[in-house]
Amino acid sequence: MAKRSTKSDRDYRSSVREIKKLRKIGQGSGRSVYRRDADTVVKLGINDQGIHQNKAEAMCSKRRLPLTPAVPSWDDEFRWIDQEYVEDITEKKFEDLTGITFLQFREAISLTGTGVPDRVSPSVANNRFFRTAIDLLSSCNLMFSDMAEFQHWGIGRDGKIKIRDYGFDVALSDAMFEKVMAEQRAARSGNPSARQVRAPTREDWEQRRKDLIEEHDLDKFYSFYYPNEKHLSVDLISVPKAVRGSGNASLAMKDTLAWADRNGVTVTLSPTSEFGASKKRLEKWYRSMGFVPNKGRNKDFRFTDAMIRQPRPVTPRARRMASKLSNP
Repeated sequence: MAKRSTKSDRDYRSSVREIKKLRKIGQGSGRSVYRRDADTVVKLGINDQGIHQNKAEAMCSKRRLPLTPAVPSWDDEFRWIDQEYVEDITEKKFEDLTGITFLQFREAISLTGTGVPDRVSPSVANNRFFRTAIDLLSSCNLMFSDMAEFQHWGIGRDGKIKIRDYGFDVALSDAMFEKVMAEQRAARSGNPSARQVRAPTREDWEQRRKDLIEEHDLDKFYSFYYPNEKHLSVDLISVPKAVRGSGNASLAMKDTLAWADRNGVTVTLSPTSEFGASKKRLEKWYRSMGFVPNKGRNKDFRFTDAMIRQPRPVTPRARRMASKLSNP
């Protein structure tokens, strides 16, 4: 027997038809964004992920938390929300409004997200905007990586800086991770020889990161590591000017990927030209190391970075070599 259409379903379909008549201004993995009027956008969930994001943003806004755009209305199941329009922001405007550069902010978020907030410079740690952002992360259980994306920030209708895309919270990330893990467990159920890899801890990665900085004379190596997801998001690897061109950054990245492969860790990153390098050259460089665009058939909806590299099988020879290096 066919399922009877409810009034709620009919109302929703009617709303969707009206929404889709509006000008579409954005498309994500879970939501489509339409411009309702000069002050408002509509975020339409196109799957369970998008609906969860809508709910997270509506609930944060309902609490009137700083840095969050207003969400004046939504449907009963959060399949769509109306949200305050937040326009693009320049790096200069970001600095003017916050008192710190976005690079300083992102570095501080990276250090905090990797469990070493004591390494954040006092001037940034005591910055009012940074402290407010950290409070928001805690209050709404948000992802550090969302805060670190420049395109996620903008200026609200009141002239204040606001985060406009942040509903991919820890709860959603964990739920999607568990779904993927369940699928992998089901796939392995008929293969008793499948090798189980212990997830490295945040401390494991932090120690490895410090070793890589020392081994390859790195200037900076910022990253986010999420043990529950076995996910490493690489934010920045740089070397001092005196040793640029020596291949140190390439060696550090290769060693990072070798560590990821040994431990079954997915690595993601988002090439950018904001640090002076060519974005196209960076994308080509990362492709040579096995990264692919995080979209289409390669899309992993758990992650928001632009490129992704899934862990590769470690050969017995490579595993023996790694064992010798760890146990000389």
